[in-house]
Amino acid sequence: MSAVFRSRCQLHLSKLDEFAEYCETQGFRRVETKGDYEVLRMVAAKGEPVIAHAKSGSKEHATTWGMSERMFLKWQRSKRAREAKS
Repeated sequence: MSAVFRSRCQLHLSKLDEFAEYCETQGFRRVETKGDYEVLRMVAAKGEPVIAHAKSGSKEHATTWGMSERMFLKWQRSKRAREAKS
């Protein structure tokens, strides 16, 4: 069984739309969230959805894990590479 990576403090809620835009460039589309804790849900034609959760009323960070965490890390690497070119 593979390890599931989880981060509770990297994806700031103010960057949620920027992260969603990146996911869209990777073939995901934004859909309606489910439940009270989801703040982002992205789906692709195949594979796991990208989901971010936050505590109700939270103004700080969202939790990501699994595919969501991998996409977040990929976004961070691409963001750093763009900043290094500038």
